[in-house]
Amino acid sequence: SPRDACLNAMSQGGSDAGLDFVASLVDNWLRTSEDSLQSSWNALLLCSNPRLVQVLKSFEERLAPFQALQAYGVRISLGDRAVANDVLKYLDSEKYPSGGTRSLAVQLLGELQQWDAVLAVAPANDEKIDLAIIALLSRDDAPASGVSILDMYTQNDLPSIRRQALAQMLRLGKQSYLDSYLLELQDYPFTPGSLLALSMLTDMQGLPRHVVDIMTARFENCTDDSHKLGLVRALVRTGHPLACDYLGEMMLAQKESPAVLSFISEVLGNSGPQSVDWFIKKWQGDQSENNAIPVFSALSRYASMPRVEKLFVDTATSNSTLPIIRLYLLGMLPKIYPYKIPQW
Repeated sequence: SPRDACLNAMSQGGSDAGLDFVASLVDNWLRTSEDSLQSSWNALLLCSNPRLVQVLKSFEERLAPFQALQAYGVRISLGDRAVANDVLKYLDSEKYPSGGTRSLAVQLLGELQQWDAVLAVAPANDEKIDLAIIALLSRDDAPASGVSILDMYTQNDLPSIRRQALAQMLRLGKQSYLDSYLLELQDYPFTPGSLLALSMLTDMQGLPRHVVDIMTARFENCTDDSHKLGLVRALVRTGHPLACDYLGEMMLAQKESPAVLSFISEVLGNSGPQSVDWFIKKWQGDQSENNAIPVFSALSRYASMPRVEKLFVDTATSNSTLPIIRLYLLGMLPKIYPYKIPQW
């Protein structure tokens, strides 16, 4: 709302007057619990004035647990790092059963490099907290002893936790943790284990080439479009150049169902600049009205690339281009290149 925007701007300005005004609203909110004043707390946390540390200390005893931890986080960012003992008490699951509260406490202890306290919590048997611990152990300054904790998490019952732990193991170069999943994946899509393996590997960055090779080899075993869509999704999210090339070839070959081809075009177009050459080839091979929108929509994401701009302009200004496609492009170009139209 405009009121909240004004409060945020006032707080972010960092002036003493702005800090005092927003702090007075927070004081009123803590006294009255009036809902309309709650946004003043969020605004206060945006302030960069060094006096904010003292202001937050003055509110400390009146804050709910999560808000108290938010305040400690801001104080830490402003250089007040003598709060470890204050944060530690929020790890008590009996007093503070909320996973959100305790996961924030874990994150703050990581910021304070209180690694012994962080590792002592694992496993917390709470998804939010365990994911927070894995995220901390993914940091460059995490202790080497954290690897044994990550190993434990790779065997957790929850797929979300296993996936994050596995991803960090891969970043550490421990590719042997993939072996059991790749063994299952070789049976895709015929076993429940293979479906789970693909799910686990989807969104996993930095997967090695042999994983991409296994995924591409499984297409010929899929008769159901949903299984093919799962492979397409997993491949494009690996970010591997070979995955992009494989999907690009599939898009050009036009041998799959319309649903699969449409999905390939969509995800490939979102995958990054490496997809540009494939869409240019697609257009060169088929300059029909039906092909224009998916191709130019995908390429518009990379409009700053010279060869994309050249294709747009050449196609829009060519007399051999179908009138309806020229009309589409001429309506699109001013939005993409608002300052270049006079040059053309």
